Amino acid sequence: MNEHQIREACSRHSGLAVLSDATLALALDRVADRFVNERDRVRWWTSLKGDIEVDSYGTADGLTLLRERLRGVSSELTLVITDDDPPPWLGIRGELPELLSLLADLPCCEFFVFDDRQEWLLFDTHHNELIVARKHE
Repeated sequence: MNEHQIREACSRHSGLAVLSDATLALALDRVADRFVNERDRVRWWTSLKGDIEVDSYGTADGLTLLRERLRGVSSELTLVITDDDPPPWLGIRGELPELLSLLADLPCCEFFVFDDRQEWLLFDTHHNELIVARKHE
C-alpha cells in the first residue's frame, strides 16, 4: 500500500483530512516527547514510556476491539499510518467513525492514533496487538 492509495481512499470518506508534512511533524514531535523513549525506531511501540496496556486480539477483528477501546472518544483524532515503514508517515485527522471506516477499506497495516490532548497513544501492530500508552505524570 502506498501513499497515493491511502490518499485516494481518504478522498472517499467525508470528514477526513490528510495533514500537511509540517503539521504532522509538529504533532509527532509532541507525541514522541511524551510517549516514546527512542524516536529513531521505526516501531515506536517497542520503545514506549508511561503506563502501557497490551491487548492481543489474535484472529479476532482488530477494528472491533479498537472501536471498543475508544468508545466515548468524541474529539477529533489523528491517525498515522506507518505500515511498518520508517518516516515519513501519512497523518489523517477525523472523527473515530470515519477513521474506522477508512481503516476497514485499507489492507491490514500498522498504524497509531492519538487524541488532541495527547493523553494516550494507541498502536495496532503486526503482532495483532493493540498497545496503549497513557500519559504518565
